[in-house]
Formats: sequence, structure tokens, C-alpha cells
Amino acid sequence: MFIVKGDRKSLTISTASLVAKVRRGRILCEISKEFPKYKFKKHKADRTKNIGRDFWKRYWAIKGS
Repeated sequence: MFIVKGDRKSLTISTASLVAKVRRGRILCEISKEFPKYKFKKHKADRTKNIGRDFWKRYWAIKGS
């Protein structure tokens, strides 16, 4: 089953999304140490920028509903 815009509708999905993005960022940082020529660390910032702020905006929007 798919939930369109699920991270806006469910705190659980939002939390899982946040955890996955942070984990991905950390993995990319670790990999970039081993393979610096691929610039994996650069790609980390594209997906994790402002995650915390966006997460809490969605959290309070869901909680306030």
C-alpha cells in the first residue's frame, strides 16, 4: 500500500523518513573517506538540508490537526 504524501499525514512515516535521511547522510560521509574522488559527501547535503526544521514543522502540523 502506498500513502501519497505520507510524511505529511503520519508522524511515524515522518520520523522514519528523517531517520533514513540522516542515516544516508552519515553513510555517504563514511564512504567519501574511502572514495574521495566520487564526492559522496557533497551529495549528503542535498538530501539532508533543513531536515530537522522541516520535520518539526510537519510534526506540529500533524499534532495540531
